[in-house]
Amino acid sequence: MPPKYYDVFEDIDKYPDAYIIIAYSRRSVGKTYGALWGYMQRKQPIVYIKRTNRDIDLICKPLDHYKNSPYHPINRDHGTN
Repeated sequence: MPPKYYDVFEDIDKYPDAYIIIAYSRRSVGKTYGALWGYMQRKQPIVYIKRTNRDIDLICKPLDHYKNSPYHPINRDHGTN
């Protein structure tokens, strides 16, 4: 059964000489999920960049609005915080 999200680390392992990988696709295939979870598993730092200040304001709201966080599905699926 294929993973439920795009696993960027498969491409990183497949193309070890690449210094950038661009993943472009429709929404909801797990590009962000796969990258954030992969880096969390590997305990490696990651820079999460958003396009607009409105996007940043939305994901930085207090915990009662945590569902806007890109980490919400990871926390839900893996019991992390």
